[in-house]
Amino acid sequence: MDESFTAAALDYSAACHTVHRPSPFQSGQPRTAVASDWSPVWLMKPPLTSVQLLTLQQQILEMIATDQNLDTILCAVLQGITTAIADIEAVIYPVDCQRQCLAPGISYGYSAKWLHHLCNTPLSSVAQELLEHASPPITHSAEFMLINPSEIVSDRALEQSGLTHTWGTSILDSQGKTTGVLLLGSAATRILNPAEQNLLEVATHLASIAIEQKQARVATQQAQAQYRDIVEHLSIGIFQTTPAGQYLSANPALAQLYGYDSPAELVAALTDIGDQLYVDPSRRIELIALMQSQGRVASFESQVYCRDGQMIWISETMRSVCNEQGQLLYYEGTVEDVTARHIAEERLLHGALHDSLTELPNRACFLDRVQQAIATPNTYAVLFIDLDRFKVINDSLGHLVGDQLLQAVARRLRSCLAPMHLFARLGGDEFALLLTEIQSVQSAMTIAEQLLNQLQQPFQLHQYEVFVEASIGIAWGRDCYTTPEAVLRDADIAMYRAKNSRCQYRYQVFDPQMQVQAHQRLQLEHDLRYSIERQELSLVYQPLINLKNGRLQGFEALLRWHHPKRGAIPPDVFIPIAEETGQIHAIGIWLFEQACQQLQQWSDSSVYLNVNLSLLQIREKAFLPRLQNLCVSHQIQPHRLKLELTESCLLGGDAVHHSQLNTLKEMGFSLCVDDFGTGYSSLSRLHTLPIDALKIDRTFVQDLSTQEHAVPFIKTMVALAQSLSLELVAEGVETAKQAEILQMLGCHTAQGYFWAKPLDAATASQWVAKQMR
Repeated sequence: MDESFTAAALDYSAACHTVHRPSPFQSGQPRTAVASDWSPVWLMKPPLTSVQLLTLQQQILEMIATDQNLDTILCAVLQGITTAIADIEAVIYPVDCQRQCLAPGISYGYSAKWLHHLCNTPLSSVAQELLEHASPPITHSAEFMLINPSEIVSDRALEQSGLTHTWGTSILDSQGKTTGVLLLGSAATRILNPAEQNLLEVATHLASIAIEQKQARVATQQAQAQYRDIVEHLSIGIFQTTPAGQYLSANPALAQLYGYDSPAELVAALTDIGDQLYVDPSRRIELIALMQSQGRVASFESQVYCRDGQMIWISETMRSVCNEQGQLLYYEGTVEDVTARHIAEERLLHGALHDSLTELPNRACFLDRVQQAIATPNTYAVLFIDLDRFKVINDSLGHLVGDQLLQAVARRLRSCLAPMHLFARLGGDEFALLLTEIQSVQSAMTIAEQLLNQLQQPFQLHQYEVFVEASIGIAWGRDCYTTPEAVLRDADIAMYRAKNSRCQYRYQVFDPQMQVQAHQRLQLEHDLRYSIERQELSLVYQPLINLKNGRLQGFEALLRWHHPKRGAIPPDVFIPIAEETGQIHAIGIWLFEQACQQLQQWSDSSVYLNVNLSLLQIREKAFLPRLQNLCVSHQIQPHRLKLELTESCLLGGDAVHHSQLNTLKEMGFSLCVDDFGTGYSSLSRLHTLPIDALKIDRTFVQDLSTQEHAVPFIKTMVALAQSLSLELVAEGVETAKQAEILQMLGCHTAQGYFWAKPLDAATASQWVAKQMR
């Protein structure tokens, strides 16, 4: 028996306690006692001495310590109460914890028939009232309150018993939880005196100890039974092994996990766990080293062989078992199959580091590998690859075809690279290549040319034959790089330079000056967003001249941006920025509004305006209604606006795009192919488009004075225009000889510095006024 436990029980043997005044109650509420109800009468046998009380405690505690039956112990407690207090009947009702009600009562001596009516009474109806409705509140396990017997039993039972007074208290365990109820009854009119209170307090505490130990013993037995059942049916393997590495015992789950028919077969077969079981025997050595230093290891994962040679992943939790002298006896622990988790983790890791569409490494994986390359002394190179016009293909043929194109590009480019090189998809139509073990930047340029050559052949995607090109930027690994993001940034900058260059191979090697230009471009992008608000944009007008009579026919409206710090920004610099950032929509509407206002001022003349239009504007659903509203609000006939589009804009669109062009034509607008001869025109499709004019690019016009082949080329354009009933316009005319040749060849209209540079609105208005005179 725990000595501290016995000492705590003996503390309750104090000779005297404060008397607590009982309080009658009815229907759960306190009520005032009256003289006719009861009056105090001191009836008691000679009180127990301290020695007798201590003896009683020792007897009861010995019964508890020897694990005697709970009913026997409680009967002994009740015997002590009824022997010491005259004319008292006593019953203890243990609590049925599962049902939360009173179990059958235990009594001694008298029959206490009326008290047996409380069996199966809900705990909340009896025990909790004893605590909650006492006045003053009960704060001690043996504080008794006087209760009206009719509150807890029927009137008939009360008449049969002859009892007039009852007392009750809850029996609380060490945690303050109700484990039973002690009820006393008397036929005499009386109250409990201090000595009786002291005895009952000790008795209540002893009953509490007995009940709590009984509950703990039952709980332990149940736990042991559950443990045995769990071990036999647990899906997790359980084992004991010798320190040398031989199984002593195992449960069926472990045998099944390793592919054996029984635990006995497993124990007999695996006599050397380290060599026979572990794929890497050093893992067993590492596990034992941890056990020797820590005595316990949790979630130690290793790969092991099953009986059939299959490899699985296991997680072991193990502890050392020692004797009283601290000598190691054996190891015991559990084994869990975590193969499924490892497979899932590998898939998750693969998914986290690879692109789901192409199965190539993704940006995160690529940057990690570049970081590794930076950390080595070896040279390396990063190639940033961007597909040209992919968005047009994706929008025209659909996202499904676009995805198939990306997959086909990935397969083709990957196939021509060495295994040591990492080829990744960064996202969208952007790819990247890490070249390691490379000796010079010239080698990187050679690989870039090979990649571009691979894209020369078309891709056959279902019924579509798709051509795609790419632009490549090269960043050569240097000592100045400390982060992979910086390397990729510079390769990206070089790629943009290649995309905007006109060299034979569309690749560029990064140099620091490009970074300066990239920062300038970013600043331009920012400033362009405020250009309309700050009134920095303007239109100038270049005259369009009839070559037959030299008269003014109209103007081409040209957009200009005057930057407050950098001065005039060329259109070929800021227009691509506007298209890439989407600002072209707002700028385009502003441009058409200015053009309509200018045409409204020239309403008395027949001059027209040519205005440039981008593919992005045509694709915008709201563009056509806005353009029509502008013409209506400014009272402009649509035929006075001629819309200039590049060859790629006219010929590279889808059915929706061509539908928009037809709608523009039906609304009365004229359509003109700008810079004709510089793109990829398909003559078989040209006649199907709703166009009205072709514009000869200035490069062909400038060659008229020096290049013999220029004349035949323009003759071909004239013949084509005549066969399709199209107007032919030449741009970039700078000399009288060029104008004369163009007129002789049959060109209708021209523009260029020979007549005038682009004019501001006021000067253009003077030309119009002169034309009208």
